Amino acid sequence: MRYRIVASTLAGLALWAPGALRAQTPTVATTITFVVPVNLTQLSPDIAKVRVACMIQSSNALVWPTSGPAPTLEEEMDVQNGQVITAFRIIMPIYSSWLVDPVGKQATYICAVEGYNKGRWDRFSETASDPALRVKPTPADIVGSFIW
Repeated sequence: MRYRIVASTLAGLALWAPGALRAQTPTVATTITFVVPVNLTQLSPDIAKVRVACMIQSSNALVWPTSGPAPTLEEEMDVQNGQVITAFRIIMPIYSSWLVDPVGKQATYICAVEGYNKGRWDRFSETASDPALRVKPTPADIVGSFIW
């Protein structure tokens, strides 16, 4: 008897779940692509990876799903022979549930270059507390804005 109840319950959930899941599946309305050229050479052998992290800082056209910070997307690459020379391509999906009448509204963004050493990520800088992350000149953040 117990097995029939479990089987019936599972069958009921299987019939109910696809519609419920479909209703909650977010729809990507558009994407934003950040292309960030990076040319770092003579890196410390202690730097294992380099990444670029991008986020939309502000826009009155977007409402994030949580009260926390805006979503940040990143791409990373292993350091080869003390260098990383590439163009990072970061594609950020923008879900329809995040958009609030976006046409004609402005958004600002930032992308930063970071290095991985001793189990943590941090920005490269001429004055970094970790000597492995000291590079000259300090890689500037890429900041800008766009109109939806």
